[in-house]
Amino acid sequence: MKEKQRKWAALAIAVGVIAVGLYVITDNGKPIDKIHYNRYVKVAKYDGLSYMQGEKKSEVAKNLLDLVIEESRIKKWPDHLLKEEIERADREEKDTAKSYDVDFDVYLDNFLGLTEKEYKKEIRDKAKTTLKDKLVVYAIARKEKVELSEEEYQKRLDKMFKSTGLTEKEFEKFYGMPTKEYAEYYDLYSNILGDKVGELIFSRATSVDGRK
Repeated sequence: MKEKQRKWAALAIAVGVIAVGLYVITDNGKPIDKIHYNRYVKVAKYDGLSYMQGEKKSEVAKNLLDLVIEESRIKKWPDHLLKEEIERADREEKDTAKSYDVDFDVYLDNFLGLTEKEYKKEIRDKAKTTLKDKLVVYAIARKEKVELSEEEYQKRLDKMFKSTGLTEKEFEKFYGMPTKEYAEYYDLYSNILGDKVGELIFSRATSVDGRK
């Protein structure tokens, strides 16, 4: 988990909004690569957004974050991370095909209704969407010093899994892996950090009366 956090936090520096340099840190703390702020994404303004009164806080926070992500602009895709997200998206689709106990070619044709070429484009587009979400979230988290401790991460993760209504054994049987492995496999750390960033944006937003 800490290795994942370091990798993404290092990239988040690279996608910030101040034009200075950064060193990507390895596990032993030695700089191995130099990247610059603003190389990948321009984060949209996220202070002082408005929302309608009476909406649920968690939904408002997510909607505000989604708005910031939508308004942010990718300047250059980090190829190595885009490759990782494409592989992740492809793996998830192939896992879904396995869960239906069908060959992937059959799944592609009968379930998705896509040709191989169309599938590759769709997977790439999906990966770009996911990666943009992460780039913006980690950039804001780095700039605003939003941290997710191991304890808080585990607490939120436990709450997330508890909402499924499954025991650990039932979860593992249903999803084919224990909760810890599932969290790593689907990078739930980034999702939970995104929740915290959304809460930050919400705390700086202004509620407005939607009545006419």
